[in-house]
Amino acid sequence: MNKRVNLTLNNQRFFALLLLLSLAGCVSTARNTDDRIIDTRITVPEQEIQTLPKPDNPAFVNNAAINHLLAKATKLSEQLRYDSAIQELERGLSIAPNNPFLWQKIAEVRLQQGRYAQAEQLANKSNALGRGDSELLEKNGQIIEAAKKARELQ
Repeated sequence: MNKRVNLTLNNQRFFALLLLLSLAGCVSTARNTDDRIIDTRITVPEQEIQTLPKPDNPAFVNNAAINHLLAKATKLSEQLRYDSAIQELERGLSIAPNNPFLWQKIAEVRLQQGRYAQAEQLANKSNALGRGDSELLEKNGQIIEAAKKARELQ
């Protein structure tokens, strides 16, 4: 009886292997027999093209995730939840480490926290990344000036 069970089990394994090998022989790779090239380009009227700000600055990344994180960080800092705001901004830096607006916002939050030297350094980094954006440079200048004045008063 035991010998018959082993024989049956071996037969089942043999037939399973045979089935797999025969099925593998039936498989064929799909080939594209149509050599035509299909044009998938889309023509968009020039009026509908949205121009991203500062296209001359390759470090600037404008996307929905970054904009959302900046807005969330602004709201958190207004609620005096500075550490949470910094966490959101650091998440943004993991996506776009050279985005000058993220660095500027971190500088702004550090200024609000009373970390003046760090705020000045971060604003300078934002300036280096955001060359050519006069509004960004002006706001960073205000952060730097405020940080310097606050340090003098300490």
